Amino acid sequence: MEQREPADHFEVVVMYRQDEFICPRCGQITNKEHDRRPQRKKDRMLRDKEVFLILMKRRFRCPSCGKVFTEPDVVCGWRRRSTQRFREYLGEEALHQTVRRVAQKEGVGESGDRRCVTEEVGRRLEVRKRADTPKFIGVDEFSVRKNYLYHTLSYCHLQFKRGGNNGGDRRKRAKEVRGVWG
Repeated sequence: MEQREPADHFEVVVMYRQDEFICPRCGQITNKEHDRRPQRKKDRMLRDKEVFLILMKRRFRCPSCGKVFTEPDVVCGWRRRSTQRFREYLGEEALHQTVRRVAQKEGVGESGDRRCVTEEVGRRLEVRKRADTPKFIGVDEFSVRKNYLYHTLSYCHLQFKRGGNNGGDRRKRAKEVRGVWG
């Protein structure tokens, strides 16, 4: 809608495009706008200046039941003062630096930055949990140096072809495993 550039920061005035919303009380669709209120949301820095999104939050009145409700904030989240992109950035930065340093650099509080780290770690663990969970796990021993050094390995059966019980296939599989694990 509009953008301003004062001396120390950028301001971008934005509003959601959707014009009709469902009333949370009765379920009817309404487009009757009751009023608008600006909400200031912090975003990532641009050219060493802070960026603020001024979100024009609209309130709607349902003609059926008369309830006044606010449009949902799908980009930033309910009752959030920063964008999802900024919170992900804070979480990633705080994994490599101290929370205090990131908070001072970005001009946010340490508790909010800790919350961003917790959310980022949770996202990474959830992605890893979905991607790395094998369906079948096998355990095998193999010799790195004959009669001296043995390793026990757990692996997913679906990643390797099953070999016979003779020594040739075991050596071949041990080489494959060493190639995978270093």
